[in-house]
Amino acid sequence: ILELCNLETPENIQGISMKNKLVTSQKNDFQKSSVISEYNDAASAYVNTGKASRGSMYFDGKYKLNIYHNHNLFELYDLENDPNEFDNLWYKDNLSDLKHELTIKHFNSFVRTVDAGTKRTKDY
Repeated sequence: ILELCNLETPENIQGISMKNKLVTSQKNDFQKSSVISEYNDAASAYVNTGKASRGSMYFDGKYKLNIYHNHNLFELYDLENDPNEFDNLWYKDNLSDLKHELTIKHFNSFVRTVDAGTKRTKDY
């Protein structure tokens, strides 16, 4: 949108220009392999207690991992085989490698969304 309005894009803005996608029929070559989202006050059972959590979700096209931070609550769904999210796989004993892999990917994706802050002029 900034590019369409001929405005400068601040350094801390994340993402890519969607100008070609919005204005022309040109295909944008960029395709995400995953998506992450955040939700404040996500654990509804805690909302009125003052202990509501921040939730975050990581989705890679097959698996969806929900983490309710500070509440030790997790949800993991295989959306190819369980599109309605009935079977929470997180508490299954035989999936520790998958849970570890998705948790690391979730964390890495989450960290990439943090504001870049001020421009660094050199390493520490």
